[in-house]
Amino acid sequence: MVDPELVKHVALLARLEMPPDRLIPLTKELAAIIQYVEQLKDLDVSKVAPLTHASASHDILRDDTPQEPLSREAAMANAPRTEGPYYLVPRVIGEA
Repeated sequence: MVDPELVKHVALLARLEMPPDRLIPLTKELAAIIQYVEQLKDLDVSKVAPLTHASASHDILRDDTPQEPLSREAAMANAPRTEGPYYLVPRVIGEA
């Protein structure tokens, strides 16, 4: 069931700002999307061949040309936590 608390949680995980006036409309939209996707369970896809890619396009890549690098400020602009020029991340290795 989609409720406002779930929408707040998803927004938090996605690091999206959730304006209070958009909470109820987004809850209804997300519920409608999930309801639509649930309908796909009823489709008979037994005669549909599996795909390896969603489209037939292959190797559509930009030219690999040198460009100016991002500034440190631009690269770190969306980091949740920083200290000076470093990203702060949770400790994943225990103390020895």
